[in-house]
Amino acid sequence: MPLIFKREPANSHDANAIAIWIKARAFIFFTSEVQIGYLNADLAAEMARHIDHGGRLTGTVTEVTGGRGSKPTLGVNILLTKA
Repeated sequence: MPLIFKREPANSHDANAIAIWIKARAFIFFTSEVQIGYLNADLAAEMARHIDHGGRLTGTVTEVTGGRGSKPTLGVNILLTKA
């Protein structure tokens, strides 16, 4: 499932924020975009400049983390590529 990266320069917490979205199937014929999180702040600061200068990001999920024991929430590791 390809990831969609959206810049959020008006984000009140981080002007470099980059949200991560996926296309999810809704019913049989429809899809909608669902936000799954954000790039971490350090990486977003670097990647925001790339996007702001016309670059694109592509990415795929390489691993789902957490979900048990002391880490009950899920996270993902992604392979991120500048295009």
